[in-house]
This record gives sequence, C-alpha cells and structure tokens, in this order.
Amino acid sequence: MVQHVTITGLADKGRGVGRDETGRVYFIKETAPGDVVNVQVLRKKKSFFEAIVTEYVTLSPPGHPFLC
Repeated sequence: MVQHVTITGLADKGRGVGRDETGRVYFIKETAPGDVVNVQVLRKKKSFFEAIVTEYVTLSPPGHPFLC
C-alpha cells in the first residue's frame, strides 16, 4: 500500500522522519525536511514504519540534495 507522507525532520543515518495523514511515523531514506512523498512500506515496527520513496510529490526548497 502506498502512503502519502510529509517529512518533518531527520533521524539517525540521515533518514527523513515524517507522518502520514493519520499521524503514523515513517523513517524514509533519501528525503529531507519539507519533502512530501509517496512511499511503499518495507517494515512495520511496533511504533513506526520503515519505507522507501515511490514518488516525490513536493521537494523541499531550494531543491533536493539527493537528486544531484
């Protein structure tokens, strides 16, 4: 299932941390605060999900370092 997530911060190992519309927490590689992404869940943990980006809906200004 694809989820729509807004990235609000950075966590360990440079992963972005964000929440979906229901407030569930996601850790996602190759994201930055301000990004809005669609993700595919890889693992469900007790209190969060680990996911990968399937689509960048909105990039954080002034662009995105992972696309360089």
